[in-house]
Amino acid sequence: MIRVLQLPGSIAQTDGRMSVIMSIYRKIDRTKVQFDFLGTGIQGATYQEEIENLGGNVFIVPESKLTFFSVRRAISNVLDTCKYDFVHYHAISLWGATIDIAKRRGIQVIVHSHSNRYTLGNGLVKTLRNKIFTANIFLYANKFVAVSTDSGKALFHKRNFECIPNVIDFSKFSYSESARSDIRKRYGLTEKNRVIGHVGRFSPEKNHSFMIETFSKIWEKDHNFRLMLIGDGPLLVNVKHQIKKLKLEKAVILVGAKSDVTRFYSVFDLFWLPSIFEGLPTVGLEAQAAGVPLIVSNQVTKDLQINPISYLPIDGKDSQIEWVNKSFTACWHRNIDFEKKLVASKYFFPRVLKQWMSLYMAV
Repeated sequence: MIRVLQLPGSIAQTDGRMSVIMSIYRKIDRTKVQFDFLGTGIQGATYQEEIENLGGNVFIVPESKLTFFSVRRAISNVLDTCKYDFVHYHAISLWGATIDIAKRRGIQVIVHSHSNRYTLGNGLVKTLRNKIFTANIFLYANKFVAVSTDSGKALFHKRNFECIPNVIDFSKFSYSESARSDIRKRYGLTEKNRVIGHVGRFSPEKNHSFMIETFSKIWEKDHNFRLMLIGDGPLLVNVKHQIKKLKLEKAVILVGAKSDVTRFYSVFDLFWLPSIFEGLPTVGLEAQAAGVPLIVSNQVTKDLQINPISYLPIDGKDSQIEWVNKSFTACWHRNIDFEKKLVASKYFFPRVLKQWMSLYMAV
Protein backbone atom coordinates (compact mmCIF):
# COMPACT_ATOMS: atom_id res chain seq x y z
CA MET A 1 0.00 0.00 0.00
CA ILE A 2 1.16 3.52 -0.82
CA ARG A 3 1.10 5.83 2.18
CA VAL A 4 0.86 9.61 1.80
CA LEU A 5 1.46 12.24 4.47
CA GLN A 6 -0.82 15.19 3.76
CA LEU A 7 0.29 18.65 4.94
CA PRO A 8 -2.89 20.76 4.62
CA GLY A 9 -2.01 23.38 7.24
CA SER A 10 -5.19 22.91 9.29
CA ILE A 11 -7.54 19.94 9.60
CA ALA A 12 -10.47 22.17 10.56
CA GLN A 13 -13.84 21.51 8.94
CA THR A 14 -13.97 25.17 7.95
CA ASP A 15 -10.73 24.90 5.94
CA GLY A 16 -11.37 24.88 2.19
CA ARG A 17 -8.30 22.83 1.36
CA MET A 18 -9.29 20.17 3.85
CA SER A 19 -12.81 19.90 2.45
CA VAL A 20 -11.31 19.15 -0.97
CA ILE A 21 -8.81 16.61 0.37
CA MET A 22 -11.51 14.91 2.40
CA SER A 23 -13.82 14.62 -0.61
CA ILE A 24 -11.04 12.67 -2.33
CA TYR A 25 -10.04 10.70 0.75
CA ARG A 26 -13.57 9.35 1.25
CA LYS A 27 -13.69 7.94 -2.28
CA ILE A 28 -10.09 6.98 -3.04
CA ASP A 29 -9.23 3.27 -3.15
CA ARG A 30 -7.82 2.98 0.38
CA THR A 31 -6.65 -0.58 -0.25
CA LYS A 32 -4.07 0.99 -2.58
CA VAL A 33 -3.52 4.51 -1.18
CA GLN A 34 -3.86 5.65 2.44
CA PHE A 35 -3.60 9.20 3.78
CA ASP A 36 -2.20 10.40 7.09
CA PHE A 37 -2.40 14.05 8.14
CA LEU A 38 0.05 16.36 9.91
CA GLY A 39 -1.37 19.76 10.73
CA THR A 40 -2.32 22.43 13.16
CA GLY A 41 -4.60 21.84 16.13
CA ILE A 42 -7.35 24.42 16.50
CA GLN A 43 -10.45 24.99 18.55
CA GLY A 44 -13.65 23.92 16.85
CA ALA A 45 -14.72 21.04 14.66
CA THR A 46 -12.02 19.07 12.84
CA TYR A 47 -11.89 16.03 10.56
CA GLN A 48 -9.77 14.01 13.00
CA GLU A 49 -12.43 11.48 13.98
CA GLU A 50 -13.49 10.86 10.39
CA ILE A 51 -9.88 10.48 9.24
CA GLU A 52 -9.20 7.89 11.93
CA ASN A 53 -12.41 6.03 11.06
CA LEU A 54 -11.16 5.85 7.45
CA GLY A 55 -7.88 4.29 8.61
CA GLY A 56 -5.66 7.37 8.64
CA ASN A 57 -3.46 8.77 11.37
CA VAL A 58 -3.60 12.38 12.55
CA PHE A 59 -0.60 14.19 14.00
CA ILE A 60 -1.14 17.61 15.54
CA VAL A 61 1.02 20.57 16.49
CA PRO A 62 -0.94 22.91 18.80
CA GLU A 63 -1.48 26.32 17.24
CA SER A 64 0.06 27.96 20.31
CA LYS A 65 3.30 26.07 19.66
CA LEU A 66 3.46 26.59 15.91
CA THR A 67 6.96 27.77 14.98
CA PHE A 68 9.52 27.10 12.27
CA PHE A 69 11.36 24.74 14.58
CA SER A 70 8.28 22.97 15.96
CA VAL A 71 6.95 22.00 12.52
CA ARG A 72 10.36 20.71 11.42
CA ARG A 73 10.66 18.71 14.62
CA ALA A 74 7.11 17.40 14.17
CA ILE A 75 7.62 16.11 10.64
CA SER A 76 10.94 14.53 11.61
CA ASN A 77 9.22 12.67 14.44
CA VAL A 78 6.39 11.50 12.17
CA LEU A 79 8.79 10.33 9.46
CA ASP A 80 10.77 8.44 12.11
CA THR A 81 7.60 6.65 13.17
CA CYS A 82 5.93 5.86 9.84
CA LYS A 83 7.17 4.98 6.35
CA TYR A 84 5.79 7.22 3.60
CA ASP A 85 6.04 7.13 -0.17
CA PHE A 86 4.86 10.73 -0.63
CA VAL A 87 4.56 13.97 1.29
CA HIS A 88 1.79 16.11 -0.21
CA TYR A 89 2.18 19.76 0.78
CA HIS A 90 -0.78 22.08 0.20
CA ALA A 91 0.71 25.54 -0.20
CA ILE A 92 0.91 28.10 1.29
CA SER A 93 1.68 27.53 4.96
CA LEU A 94 4.49 27.16 7.46
CA TRP A 95 4.61 23.45 6.60
CA GLY A 96 6.40 24.36 3.40
CA ALA A 97 9.49 24.81 5.54
CA THR A 98 9.57 21.02 6.16
CA ILE A 99 9.59 19.47 2.70
CA ASP A 100 13.38 19.33 2.48
CA ILE A 101 13.37 16.88 5.40
CA ALA A 102 11.12 14.51 3.46
CA LYS A 103 13.12 14.82 0.24
CA ARG A 104 16.40 14.06 2.02
CA ARG A 105 14.85 10.82 3.29
CA GLY A 106 14.05 9.72 -0.24
CA ILE A 107 10.34 10.55 -0.02
CA GLN A 108 8.71 12.09 -3.08
CA VAL A 109 7.28 15.56 -2.51
CA ILE A 110 4.15 16.94 -4.18
CA VAL A 111 3.47 20.68 -3.92
CA HIS A 112 -0.16 21.66 -4.47
CA SER A 113 -1.06 25.32 -5.11
CA HIS A 114 -4.47 26.47 -3.85
CA SER A 115 -4.17 30.24 -4.27
CA ASN A 116 -3.51 32.69 -7.06
CA ARG A 117 -1.45 35.00 -4.81
CA TYR A 118 1.34 34.75 -2.28
CA THR A 119 -0.52 37.08 0.05
CA LEU A 120 -2.94 35.27 2.36
CA GLY A 121 -3.60 38.38 4.41
CA ASN A 122 -2.81 42.07 4.35
CA GLY A 123 0.66 43.52 4.45
CA LEU A 124 4.18 43.17 3.21
CA VAL A 125 5.24 41.02 6.18
CA LYS A 126 2.81 38.24 5.30
CA THR A 127 3.73 38.43 1.64
CA LEU A 128 7.43 38.03 2.46
CA ARG A 129 6.64 35.28 4.97
CA ASN A 130 4.69 33.29 2.39
CA LYS A 131 7.47 33.66 -0.16
CA ILE A 132 9.91 32.27 2.39
CA PHE A 133 7.58 29.30 2.99
CA THR A 134 7.63 28.52 -0.73
CA ALA A 135 11.24 29.39 -1.58
CA ASN A 136 12.41 25.79 -1.31
CA ILE A 137 9.74 24.13 -3.43
CA PHE A 138 11.83 24.34 -6.59
CA LEU A 139 14.67 22.53 -4.85
CA TYR A 140 12.71 19.75 -3.20
CA ALA A 141 9.46 19.11 -5.07
CA ASN A 142 9.05 16.17 -7.43
CA LYS A 143 5.63 17.19 -8.74
CA PHE A 144 3.74 20.46 -9.05
CA VAL A 145 -0.07 20.52 -8.92
CA ALA A 146 -2.53 23.43 -8.99
CA VAL A 147 -6.27 23.80 -8.55
CA SER A 148 -6.45 26.21 -11.50
CA THR A 149 -4.28 27.68 -14.21
CA ASP A 150 -4.03 30.98 -12.32
CA SER A 151 -2.96 29.34 -9.06
CA GLY A 152 -0.34 27.28 -10.87
CA LYS A 153 1.21 30.25 -12.65
CA ALA A 154 1.21 32.29 -9.42
CA LEU A 155 3.21 29.76 -7.44
CA PHE A 156 5.21 27.81 -10.03
CA HIS A 157 5.79 30.59 -12.60
CA LYS A 158 7.10 28.97 -15.80
CA ARG A 159 7.51 25.45 -14.38
CA ASN A 160 5.27 22.73 -15.68
CA PHE A 161 2.41 21.75 -13.42
CA GLU A 162 -0.70 19.61 -13.57
CA CYS A 163 -4.12 21.18 -13.08
CA ILE A 164 -6.40 19.14 -10.84
CA PRO A 165 -9.51 21.14 -10.04
CA ASN A 166 -11.14 21.18 -6.63
CA VAL A 167 -13.99 18.74 -6.50
CA ILE A 168 -16.77 18.02 -4.05
CA ASP A 169 -19.61 15.57 -3.68
CA PHE A 170 -21.99 17.70 -5.72
CA SER A 171 -25.00 15.53 -4.89
CA LYS A 172 -24.95 16.84 -1.30
CA PHE A 173 -25.68 20.36 -2.57
CA SER A 174 -28.67 19.58 -4.74
CA TYR A 175 -31.64 21.85 -4.20
CA SER A 176 -33.98 20.83 -1.37
CA GLU A 177 -37.41 22.42 -1.01
CA SER A 178 -37.71 21.13 2.58
CA ALA A 179 -34.35 22.67 3.54
CA ARG A 180 -35.38 25.96 1.98
CA SER A 181 -38.68 26.00 3.84
CA ASP A 182 -37.25 24.89 7.20
CA ILE A 183 -34.32 27.30 7.28
CA ARG A 184 -36.26 30.28 5.97
CA LYS A 185 -38.82 29.70 8.69
CA ARG A 186 -36.04 29.44 11.29
CA TYR A 187 -34.70 32.88 10.34
CA GLY A 188 -38.08 34.56 9.85
CA LEU A 189 -37.80 34.76 6.07
CA THR A 190 -40.72 34.69 3.65
CA GLU A 191 -40.76 33.95 -0.05
CA LYS A 192 -40.90 37.72 -0.62
CA ASN A 193 -37.39 37.98 0.81
CA ARG A 194 -34.66 37.68 -1.79
CA VAL A 195 -31.67 36.18 -0.05
CA ILE A 196 -28.14 36.92 -1.20
CA GLY A 197 -25.82 34.33 0.32
CA HIS A 198 -22.14 33.98 1.04
CA VAL A 199 -20.18 31.16 2.66
CA GLY A 200 -16.65 31.87 3.78
CA ARG A 201 -14.25 32.68 6.56
CA PHE A 202 -14.27 36.25 7.84
CA SER A 203 -10.76 37.05 6.61
CA PRO A 204 -9.33 39.82 4.39
CA GLU A 205 -9.33 37.96 1.08
CA LYS A 206 -13.08 37.28 1.29
CA ASN A 207 -13.80 41.03 1.10
CA HIS A 208 -16.73 41.20 3.52
CA SER A 209 -16.45 44.97 3.88
CA PHE A 210 -17.17 45.36 0.15
CA MET A 211 -20.14 43.03 0.52
CA ILE A 212 -21.68 44.95 3.41
CA GLU A 213 -21.16 48.35 1.81
CA THR A 214 -22.61 47.16 -1.50
CA PHE A 215 -25.57 45.48 0.14
CA SER A 216 -26.41 48.69 2.01
CA LYS A 217 -27.12 50.29 -1.36
CA ILE A 218 -29.48 47.46 -2.26
CA TRP A 219 -31.23 47.76 1.11
CA GLU A 220 -31.82 51.46 0.50
CA LYS A 221 -33.83 50.58 -2.60
CA ASP A 222 -35.61 47.39 -1.52
CA HIS A 223 -36.19 46.18 2.05
CA ASN A 224 -37.20 42.72 0.83
CA PHE A 225 -33.55 41.82 0.31
CA ARG A 226 -31.51 39.96 2.92
CA LEU A 227 -27.79 39.18 3.09
CA MET A 228 -26.99 35.86 4.76
CA LEU A 229 -23.36 35.28 5.77
CA ILE A 230 -22.18 31.83 6.88
CA GLY A 231 -18.82 31.39 8.57
CA ASP A 232 -16.62 32.75 11.31
CA GLY A 233 -13.14 34.21 11.56
CA PRO A 234 -10.95 37.04 12.82
CA LEU A 235 -12.82 39.86 11.03
CA LEU A 236 -16.28 38.98 12.33
CA VAL A 237 -16.10 41.74 14.94
CA ASN A 238 -15.25 44.30 12.25
CA VAL A 239 -18.19 43.13 10.15
CA LYS A 240 -20.57 43.47 13.10
CA HIS A 241 -19.40 47.04 13.64
CA GLN A 242 -19.91 47.85 9.96
CA ILE A 243 -23.42 46.36 10.00
CA LYS A 244 -24.32 48.47 13.04
CA LYS A 245 -22.82 51.62 11.53
CA LEU A 246 -24.87 51.20 8.34
CA LYS A 247 -28.00 50.25 10.33
CA LEU A 248 -28.32 46.87 8.63
CA GLU A 249 -29.09 44.79 11.72
CA LYS A 250 -32.48 43.73 10.31
CA ALA A 251 -31.10 43.05 6.86
CA VAL A 252 -27.91 41.06 7.42
CA ILE A 253 -28.13 37.59 8.94
CA LEU A 254 -24.94 36.32 10.58
CA VAL A 255 -25.39 32.57 10.75
CA GLY A 256 -21.97 31.55 12.06
CA ALA A 257 -20.14 28.37 11.07
CA LYS A 258 -22.60 25.55 10.32
CA SER A 259 -22.06 21.81 10.06
CA ASP A 260 -25.15 21.57 7.79
CA VAL A 261 -24.01 24.26 5.38
CA THR A 262 -25.07 22.10 2.42
CA ARG A 263 -28.73 22.88 3.26
CA PHE A 264 -28.26 26.65 3.22
CA TYR A 265 -27.57 26.79 -0.51
CA SER A 266 -31.25 25.92 -1.03
CA VAL A 267 -32.12 29.09 0.92
CA PHE A 268 -30.06 31.41 -1.29
CA ASP A 269 -31.58 33.11 -4.32
CA LEU A 270 -28.26 34.65 -5.38
CA PHE A 271 -24.67 33.97 -4.34
CA TRP A 272 -21.99 36.65 -3.99
CA LEU A 273 -18.26 35.93 -4.12
CA PRO A 274 -16.40 39.28 -4.16
CA SER A 275 -13.04 37.79 -3.14
CA ILE A 276 -9.85 39.76 -3.58
CA PHE A 277 -8.18 36.52 -4.62
CA GLU A 278 -8.95 32.81 -4.69
CA GLY A 279 -7.38 29.66 -6.04
CA LEU A 280 -10.51 27.78 -7.01
CA PRO A 281 -13.27 28.49 -4.47
CA THR A 282 -15.23 25.35 -3.62
CA VAL A 283 -18.15 27.47 -2.38
CA GLY A 284 -18.60 28.66 -5.96
CA LEU A 285 -18.88 25.05 -7.10
CA GLU A 286 -21.28 24.27 -4.26
CA ALA A 287 -23.54 27.18 -5.19
CA GLN A 288 -23.62 26.06 -8.81
CA ALA A 289 -24.47 22.51 -7.72
CA ALA A 290 -27.52 23.96 -5.94
CA GLY A 291 -28.42 25.88 -9.08
CA VAL A 292 -27.89 29.30 -7.44
CA PRO A 293 -26.99 32.21 -9.79
CA LEU A 294 -23.54 33.67 -9.01
CA ILE A 295 -21.97 37.11 -9.12
CA VAL A 296 -18.23 36.75 -8.69
CA SER A 297 -15.20 39.01 -8.44
CA ASN A 298 -13.16 39.33 -11.61
CA GLN A 299 -10.16 38.35 -9.47
CA VAL A 300 -11.55 34.81 -9.24
CA THR A 301 -10.43 32.30 -11.85
CA LYS A 302 -12.67 31.74 -14.86
CA ASP A 303 -11.99 28.03 -14.32
CA LEU A 304 -14.80 28.14 -11.75
CA GLN A 305 -17.51 28.44 -14.37
CA ILE A 306 -19.73 25.45 -15.10
CA ASN A 307 -23.04 27.32 -15.21
CA PRO A 308 -22.98 30.92 -16.52
CA ILE A 309 -21.40 33.27 -13.96
CA SER A 310 -21.35 37.06 -13.85
CA TYR A 311 -17.79 38.33 -13.23
CA LEU A 312 -17.61 41.94 -11.98
CA PRO A 313 -14.84 44.27 -10.74
CA ILE A 314 -14.42 45.02 -7.03
CA ASP A 315 -12.40 48.24 -7.08
CA GLY A 316 -14.24 51.36 -5.97
CA LYS A 317 -17.75 52.77 -5.78
CA ASP A 318 -18.42 52.31 -9.49
CA SER A 319 -17.85 48.60 -8.92
CA GLN A 320 -20.38 48.61 -6.11
CA ILE A 321 -22.94 50.15 -8.45
CA GLU A 322 -22.29 47.37 -10.96
CA TRP A 323 -22.88 44.74 -8.27
CA VAL A 324 -26.09 46.48 -7.17
CA ASN A 325 -27.45 46.76 -10.71
CA LYS A 326 -26.52 43.19 -11.58
CA SER A 327 -28.15 41.91 -8.40
CA PHE A 328 -31.42 43.59 -9.30
CA THR A 329 -31.34 42.28 -12.87
CA ALA A 330 -29.85 38.84 -12.17
CA CYS A 331 -31.66 35.71 -13.19
CA TRP A 332 -33.38 34.62 -9.98
CA HIS A 333 -34.21 31.16 -11.26
CA ARG A 334 -32.24 28.06 -10.39
CA ASN A 335 -30.24 26.35 -13.11
CA ILE A 336 -31.43 22.75 -13.37
CA ASP A 337 -28.97 21.63 -16.07
CA PHE A 338 -25.98 21.44 -13.74
CA GLU A 339 -25.71 17.64 -13.57
CA LYS A 340 -25.58 17.28 -17.35
CA LYS A 341 -22.89 19.99 -17.60
CA LEU A 342 -20.94 18.48 -14.70
CA VAL A 343 -20.51 15.10 -16.40
CA ALA A 344 -18.98 16.82 -19.43
CA SER A 345 -16.74 19.09 -17.37
CA LYS A 346 -13.32 18.72 -15.79
CA TYR A 347 -15.06 18.67 -12.40
CA PHE A 348 -16.65 15.26 -12.96
CA PHE A 349 -15.69 13.38 -9.82
CA PRO A 350 -14.48 10.07 -11.34
CA ARG A 351 -12.20 12.04 -13.67
CA VAL A 352 -10.68 14.10 -10.84
CA LEU A 353 -10.32 11.06 -8.58
CA LYS A 354 -8.32 9.33 -11.31
CA GLN A 355 -6.02 12.38 -11.50
CA TRP A 356 -5.40 12.18 -7.74
CA MET A 357 -4.66 8.46 -7.95
CA SER A 358 -2.19 9.11 -10.77
CA LEU A 359 -0.21 11.42 -8.48
CA TYR A 360 0.71 8.45 -6.34
CA MET A 361 0.64 5.50 -8.74
CA ALA A 362 0.20 4.56 -12.38
CA VAL A 363 -3.51 4.17 -13.19
